[in-house]
Amino acid sequence: MKRVLKEHDTGSAVCPKCRVLAKTTYRYRDISLTSPKLRVRRVLVGVCDKCRGTVTIPWQSNERIQSAVRVARGRAESAGRIEARVPSDLYERLRLITTKLEARDEAFAHVMLRFYLSQLSRSPKFATRVRRLSVVREGSRASQRVSLRVSGKLYDQALKQAQACGVTDQSALVRGLIAAAYEDVFTNSSPQRRAVLECLADATS
Repeated sequence: MKRVLKEHDTGSAVCPKCRVLAKTTYRYRDISLTSPKLRVRRVLVGVCDKCRGTVTIPWQSNERIQSAVRVARGRAESAGRIEARVPSDLYERLRLITTKLEARDEAFAHVMLRFYLSQLSRSPKFATRVRRLSVVREGSRASQRVSLRVSGKLYDQALKQAQACGVTDQSALVRGLIAAAYEDVFTNSSPQRRAVLECLADATS
């Protein structure tokens, strides 16, 4: 049976920075991965007593990291992607919203659109509003691209609701979502949603 290590246990391992067999102490640290991009919090690792670098990962922590990787990849595979082309005036409205709420452009825009997708998936009335606002002016050219990744569950629910009320494609869906958000922010048509947007802007600024 493998030994289960705990915090403050000691050992030795070759430190890649010190380039010697170093004494180590096991401590909890956050581990960042690049593929998939992931941060696993409070992982027990062996730390070099001299340089404080991470030099070894025990089997129990490796099991936890591999489990986190499998979950992250599973979520990525089950996620949906919204791909849309919108007119430049709507794209500018998207930027005006972020400026008005003093948020970071891309980070906030993605969170906001996911929030509005969630609203649409829960409310046929809101979905009907999105359909009404999705109508584009004659002669407008869809010159700007909007790409958004969402969970598989939200993707399925939102598209089902949108199709039920007559929104026929993803570009129309995104047009309606942006127009609804613009109204909520600049005409105060929904003080409740405006308040939520302000909170989201604070969280992503």
